[in-house]
Amino acid sequence: MIVKSLPVGPMLNRCYLIVCEETRQAALVDPAWEEDTLIREIKSHKAFLQYLLCTHGHGDHVNLVPSLLKAFPEAKAVFHKDERISAPKERSVRLTDGDRLKLGNLDILAMHTPGHTPGGVTYIAGDYAFFGDTIFCGEDCGRVDFYKDGPRDMVASLGKIRQLPDHLTVCSGHKYGRFETTTMKFEKENNAALKCRTLEEFLELKG
Repeated sequence: MIVKSLPVGPMLNRCYLIVCEETRQAALVDPAWEEDTLIREIKSHKAFLQYLLCTHGHGDHVNLVPSLLKAFPEAKAVFHKDERISAPKERSVRLTDGDRLKLGNLDILAMHTPGHTPGGVTYIAGDYAFFGDTIFCGEDCGRVDFYKDGPRDMVASLGKIRQLPDHLTVCSGHKYGRFETTTMKFEKENNAALKCRTLEEFLELKG
């Protein structure tokens, strides 16, 4: 399994390329901003793009979905059923919590983690977890003021995340702090949002 972090755009975004080494099938997590950069990276691995894995629907993470679907006719956009992504129905995979995808010989788990948006998804592939804007490495969590139930949903999502195995490599949708990636163990011990155990603690943290 190959995982490549790709810095893109003006907002410290991170897109991730996942490649099954045996079959060369590939997925892009949060495809945005720099189409030429992403296509060049796919071609450098002699890979075949199968999925655009969208952690959520904010434009700074998915603004290349329409153009990449045109560039790669076999690819499909993948996102939670509660999220709005600009993709034709026949080119979409609409997920619910616990759904799994096959990428060549790789298994990808979709875990519903709302809070930043109602349809936020964390993707777990091999020893990697791709969180989008749910948590930021060594820092905090994403904003929770985009919809009414954001804070309550995020607290529930953080509870699910704390149950993930310590060894997982944490990949965030932006590099806002010192760390490019961390481990789940590190996040449990250092991430301010993950250390909150109640809604009251979380609301105090978020001010």
